[in-house]
Amino acid sequence: LVSLDALALDPHSYRFFFGVNTDTGAVKWAYAQPRQNLMASEMNDQAVLYAAQDGELGALARHSGAKLLSQRLQLKPGQQVLGATFDVQGFAPPATAAAKPAPVLDVLHGIIFDRDSSFLSVKSFAVQALGGVPGKEATAELIRVVTAEGLPHQLARGAGDVLVQRKEPEVADLLVAALNQSYDFLEDRRPRGLDTLARAAGATGATAAVPVLAQRLGDPSTPAAALKDIVAALVQLGGREALPSLRQTLLVYRGDPMFASDAAALQRAGEGLLKLGGESERRLLQYVALEPHTLPALAGHFNKLLLETAQRPPAPSKPAIKKPFSIDGSTRL
Repeated sequence: LVSLDALALDPHSYRFFFGVNTDTGAVKWAYAQPRQNLMASEMNDQAVLYAAQDGELGALARHSGAKLLSQRLQLKPGQQVLGATFDVQGFAPPATAAAKPAPVLDVLHGIIFDRDSSFLSVKSFAVQALGGVPGKEATAELIRVVTAEGLPHQLARGAGDVLVQRKEPEVADLLVAALNQSYDFLEDRRPRGLDTLARAAGATGATAAVPVLAQRLGDPSTPAAALKDIVAALVQLGGREALPSLRQTLLVYRGDPMFASDAAALQRAGEGLLKLGGESERRLLQYVALEPHTLPALAGHFNKLLLETAQRPPAPSKPAIKKPFSIDGSTRL
């Protein structure tokens, strides 16, 4: 990591440099060396110098990541650079114009989706770095990571955490589009990251996502693990518009063995009905709790919930006790 405000002893990792603002922690620029690992690097107040495994010697502008120079050692066939030391004191980059640095989002995307799986920690850092890049394009990149196929689960989970933390109401259209993923058996395409997208929609207050969340809740291709987050987002965002979907989910799946080990989605659906609905939703929960085919754990949860939320009759008022008083010296009631 190249610190923009303080020196670092070992500024590179594998094939990559990151220019980090030490005050905010934000990645201001990133550089990816094509194919070959960097074997050594050093920097001074103006430039970052490096030696690559294939013999390239190069320099980057410390504050922008722009490439200042590139030279290549004449290596014999089969030879590789294993290490190097630099004397950077007094080194100044050439006066010629530097190449334009690559946009940081492009470099971060390339690192995350690089097929080489040997630097997972660097990929995870790149995912976290996306959180410090402002704008809708960075959010779109996070959604791309969350919904991508074949990426390590660790990266998708990290991107999801960053996405939820951003809380950007202006990206509601991106979340709606991502939630609209369709299942296609012939193309082996499955919805991915729906639980994360639902949490992000709830965090950003994206009410435009309510119809598609309701659709996802009733779609058999929606992974069961995502249902509880979809229900929670519907309850948070949908108001009374969410009631039909919650009713249908509870009635259809109340006895499904698939939820025997984890009925959180159905529990949240019932809690949402009580929170958003009225007496008819309360009677529905009473029916579900008493119906013999309802999962025992679910019935027990609703019985307890109904008992805790029951309206207790007001305590009878005590008759007022008249106190004696006196006007003309005589005692009266």
